[in-house]
Amino acid sequence: MIKRNHIFKLKLFLNKKSSPSIIIFCGFLLIVIISNLANAQSKTDMSLFAISPEWNGKEFCDSGNGFKPSRISAPLISYAGNSADIPLYNYTWEQRINGESWVAIAAGKSVRTIPSFYPAVLYYKSEGIKPILYNWRLKLINVSSKETLESEIFSLSLMSSMSLHKMITQNQQDKNKYNVDLRVVGGLAIKSFEWKSLTPKVNLTSTQKNAEDPVGLPAGEYQITIKDGCSSVVQTIQLNPENINQINQSSN
Repeated sequence: MIKRNHIFKLKLFLNKKSSPSIIIFCGFLLIVIISNLANAQSKTDMSLFAISPEWNGKEFCDSGNGFKPSRISAPLISYAGNSADIPLYNYTWEQRINGESWVAIAAGKSVRTIPSFYPAVLYYKSEGIKPILYNWRLKLINVSSKETLESEIFSLSLMSSMSLHKMITQNQQDKNKYNVDLRVVGGLAIKSFEWKSLTPKVNLTSTQKNAEDPVGLPAGEYQITIKDGCSSVVQTIQLNPENINQINQSSN
């Protein structure tokens, strides 16, 4: 509010025999004072407190049915101002894929509360290539003060299903045994490997059973199972002289 003593002093000054120019100047000054005080009252100090979803910053994979991220809860907005004059906001939820340009995917104007955001189901239709990085963020504009805020950037990586490549070579220390070099593309970062002999009287050592690239395997038939907590690859491998330096590819 405009302080009464300021207005009273201004009236006393104008009641004296003042020239028209002084009266005009004082009238202008009064308008400026009122305008500044009104702007000070409508100005709010905004703070945005984002609620991070449980998937933020993690990696997931599409095992065939896509991955559905849970909602991004509506943010908490704190502002300093008259409680009777709750601000109105324009908001925009934006999405970015693999670091490209931000794209608006949900928006609203002149609202007092911001709704939660529900990302769409994410699909990874290709196999064995690099992950897709998804980002989302919220942008707010105070309709009255034009103040702008942005939330933190929420992100997740969507991985492809696994693709398996292998190379069979002859063991240098024992020509009757073989080494297998596996290369797994796609899937989550942490993977487990389990080898099983399908040939009678051929046993694996404890090291060979869980090796990504086992060495010194006797000739025979083996089954390799690779898991990443989301999908799995199971393949049968024949180790014999005909398969040396053979490069094969399979997927889950």
